[in-house]
Amino acid sequence: MNPSPTPPPEGTRAASAWAVMLGRWTELARAASAQSSDPGWQRLSACVSDVIALQAVTMALDELPTADPATQALGLDRAGVLIDRSLAGIDRAWRDELRPESLRALIDDARSAHATALRSYASRVNPTAPRESDDPTAGKLDA
Repeated sequence: MNPSPTPPPEGTRAASAWAVMLGRWTELARAASAQSSDPGWQRLSACVSDVIALQAVTMALDELPTADPATQALGLDRAGVLIDRSLAGIDRAWRDELRPESLRALIDDARSAHATALRSYASRVNPTAPRESDDPTAGKLDA
């Protein structure tokens, strides 16, 4: 089972969002276990903790700038590890099967949130460093 990020303190807007997400995750886990005869639900049931972890990490990354600056780098590293572990679990469950669009979107969202958080952190730590958008060759492969 993947460790999950710590929810924010009670009384914050983020805490309310965590509570809503926890309810949705519980519903997802129940639905996945109840639909055991359908192959798609069987695959989802096999990786439901990984799906939940991806959603939690994605949400936590949005809150990273509000965390103690001394812990942000560690948070980014842990997020990367959790994303990699979750993707490995999803890969094992779906193997060569085409993943549903919603699962592909969730994976894209997690990767994008992590990349955005890394760029944001880097710009806060070293505001004079060149940004990817400043380099016209960024993202282009050499021929």
